[in-house]
Amino acid sequence: MPKTLILIPVESDGSLSKASLELATAATALDPEAAFGLFGQGAVAAAQALPKAAKTVLAVDGDAVSQPTSATDAKACEALIRASGAEIVLAPQASRTARCLPLAAVRLGGRIDTRVSGLQADGEWKIRRW
Repeated sequence: MPKTLILIPVESDGSLSKASLELATAATALDPEAAFGLFGQGAVAAAQALPKAAKTVLAVDGDAVSQPTSATDAKACEALIRASGAEIVLAPQASRTARCLPLAAVRLGGRIDTRVSGLQADGEWKIRRW
């Protein structure tokens, strides 16, 4: 199975959204080796909310990512993707990810699909689209 990274933006109050937690739980069940990359102010503390099965957690935290801007978030996501060595990146639908992930994908020479509505892993990832 390709190496997977779950990218999760931290909410302004330092928590993880319901969609982020659902994705984290589903991804851990589908790929126990999946890495997690959190970005935003309080990312290190927010990692405590991830499923206990999470083995690898990377974080970009601090003032540079305290305000959600496309430029800084794209740089944070690019750094997390490079550090993880991931071939597949999953992220919850949120305004923050919708703005920054296309930029990160271009910088990394990757592709992005924003219409995924479901996942399945049977030795390889299979996606459902709307």
